[in-house]
Amino acid sequence: VVVHESGRGMTVGRLIARGLNGQGLHAFLLHMPGYGARRNEETSKLELFIPSLQQAIADVRRARDAVVALPVVDPTVVGVQGTSLGGFVTATVAGLDHGYDRVFILLAGGNLQDVILNGAKDAAETKEKLLAAGVTEEQIKEHARQIEPLRLAHRINPQHTWLYSGKYDNV
Repeated sequence: VVVHESGRGMTVGRLIARGLNGQGLHAFLLHMPGYGARRNEETSKLELFIPSLQQAIADVRRARDAVVALPVVDPTVVGVQGTSLGGFVTATVAGLDHGYDRVFILLAGGNLQDVILNGAKDAAETKEKLLAAGVTEEQIKEHARQIEPLRLAHRINPQHTWLYSGKYDNV
């Protein structure tokens, strides 16, 4: 199961899913709320950003069940890969339960509150849009706390988890 980044075109997620498929693996790109087939006027409301991530976490957890129900999938080895925003979702899922046999987190980790409030590039743009939509910094902190991967990191199995991060990532 591949959980894409925050880009509307899901370019990196699509690239990873195609690359896995090219290696002979079944790959399923999950569209988070507000992206791809799940994008509409309602899901595009910025004040729903963090509640949408809560939904994405639930979706990724359920995706495993949907994938293993397919007759061509070996249910004993199912992995999840998330990049950037999808990596935060994936890290939270990994901390909630051990539903996936392998977890790959790319260019993500934890401290979502700090990323949104103090990050650069896409994160800074998200913060400005949230504030412009009337979401306060206190609300950002409270909502981010509810889905914060670091609150669950101690529950992630290090034997089945790979974390790839950039040393000089300023987002």
